[in-house]
Amino acid sequence: MSSERQTLERIFEQSDVGLFETSDAGEVRRANPALARILGYESVEDLQDGLTDARDVYFDPGDRERLSQILERDGEIKQFVHMLRRRNGEAVWVSETCRRISESDGTILYVGSMADVTELVEAKEKARLAETHYRDIYENATIGIYRTRPDGEPVSANTALLKLLGYQDEADLKRSFHATRLYVDPRQRDAFVRKLLDTGEVTGFESRIFCNSEDGLGTRWISESGRVIRDETGEVAYFEGTIEDITARREADSLRRKAHEADEANRLKSDFLAAMSHELRTPLNGVIGAAHALNRAAQRDKERELSSLIVKSGEGLLAILNDILDLAKVEAGRLELEIEPFEPQRLVEEALVHWRPMVSDSAVDLNIELGENLPPLLRGDGRRIRQILWNYLSNALKFTDQGSITLRLKARPDGGCERLRFEVADTGAGMPETQCHQVFDKFHQVRDSSRQASGTGLGLAICQEFAQLMGGSVGCSSEPGKGSVFWFEAPFQYCRDRRQDDREEREPQSADLSGLRILAAEDNPINQRVLGAILENYGCAPDFASNGAEALQMIKNTPYDVVLMDIQMPEMDGVEAVKHLRRQTGRASRLPVIALTANAMRGDREAYLDAGMDDFVAKPIEPDSLLAAIARAKARNTDGENIRVA
Repeated sequence: MSSERQTLERIFEQSDVGLFETSDAGEVRRANPALARILGYESVEDLQDGLTDARDVYFDPGDRERLSQILERDGEIKQFVHMLRRRNGEAVWVSETCRRISESDGTILYVGSMADVTELVEAKEKARLAETHYRDIYENATIGIYRTRPDGEPVSANTALLKLLGYQDEADLKRSFHATRLYVDPRQRDAFVRKLLDTGEVTGFESRIFCNSEDGLGTRWISESGRVIRDETGEVAYFEGTIEDITARREADSLRRKAHEADEANRLKSDFLAAMSHELRTPLNGVIGAAHALNRAAQRDKERELSSLIVKSGEGLLAILNDILDLAKVEAGRLELEIEPFEPQRLVEEALVHWRPMVSDSAVDLNIELGENLPPLLRGDGRRIRQILWNYLSNALKFTDQGSITLRLKARPDGGCERLRFEVADTGAGMPETQCHQVFDKFHQVRDSSRQASGTGLGLAICQEFAQLMGGSVGCSSEPGKGSVFWFEAPFQYCRDRRQDDREEREPQSADLSGLRILAAEDNPINQRVLGAILENYGCAPDFASNGAEALQMIKNTPYDVVLMDIQMPEMDGVEAVKHLRRQTGRASRLPVIALTANAMRGDREAYLDAGMDDFVAKPIEPDSLLAAIARAKARNTDGENIRVA
């Protein structure tokens, strides 16, 4: 054997590529060890013994058919990738190169090579799947993904970005889009590119862009992230990144900011109203309190008449202040109903008591009409119902010079509760029916050329707010020259406990305060004199302290029965003073303390009771309210109890 032939044999035997020669009938005439390994045989001899027909190794008969057709047509095939079956049945991917040779005797031989490309095929398949996966992500992403050239010319864009910008497809985008024309403020594009070139990457860059829509050119807010892609020379090749539509978020942020600003404005308004309430109620306390004292001390009818006029004028001013505060609390969502037992019939009867003296010398009659089967006791906010009726009656008196004003009450079952309907009917000036839906608007006043408008225009608006809080409604009917009917109705829960509440049971039976030792902590000299005058009329001369610290010292030295504690005082306020008092031991820690305050906002009463106060009287002080609170404190001392009045 020549050396050249020996060399070829060594190459044949030692090659990593499978080499073969087969007959047209599938006989393996020659094979090298590499081919045996590829097909899962231990040796060439093992291969030739075990594989009787080379055509059987094709996993897919279609591959064998295609290979035969190409060889018959072209005489050879190069790098035909297909799958073969190994001896153990496993699949192996090969790249086959083969030539068809016709011998002189007509015999057909196939000579060729096979390389195991399983890892390569699997790697390509993984790459294909990954490409498909990332393409799916790219196309189905909810945020826009882009690639542009440094000058802004688009290279690619996913479906989300095309939709955001208002283009049908990439071809449509490339025809008419340029990044430099995208931004509402072109300086934003310049700032983004500068930052991108300086740092190589930008995240969360917010700006406003133009976009196409069915209504024409619109704008959206976006958050853009991007990075620089450089070529092998280090030059900038592309910008690529993402664009997220944050319009909804920006609008939500704006709404939250506006809501926060509104909350802050409401808080400031509430603080202002609380301060205003305190500042107005303090002098009103002096005016009304002094007028009450003058009325009781008056010797002549004229003096009593004038002092009563001062009281009524002060109460009118106080009603306006209360209307403003109530409306502010409703608007801020800070007004809550106080649900307690109330007697419907007694409530309407008491509603007229205040107004009868005002019509005693006029040509107006006040009447009550009660329906049948009125429930004796219900649960609801009786104070707010009285306020609605007060406003209705005040309004009726304002526009009725003669005739009558009638307060009606009717009831009917409504599911598991009782629906009450209150009506105030007058024979006054009336108004066009078209104005009936406006009278409950804030600041609206009925135009009547025969009289000058008075009031704030808030009373009826507050009635409507109260009714809605109770789950009810308000309304009116009217006719010029014949009068008006204002109504309010709402559902109320039944109350099975027929007892009066604790506060009604504890109303004072007498107004004799003689022998009672009272300390009044009040820093305002006028209020001290008013408070002293009220109490002296009932046989009590109180001691006064100008602040909380002074009151605590006086309590140490004198066994008082009741303390009247103002809230806002210098050095130590009333809340801090009562906290100090409750931390003490012995009788002083149980001493009844009644809060006197011009603060009338929601939560004030609860805050004072939580701090350790036993009761609460609002300024301007009504003598009856003060006497009732003192009587409750006196009753607790007499009973040896320390029961809080909530």
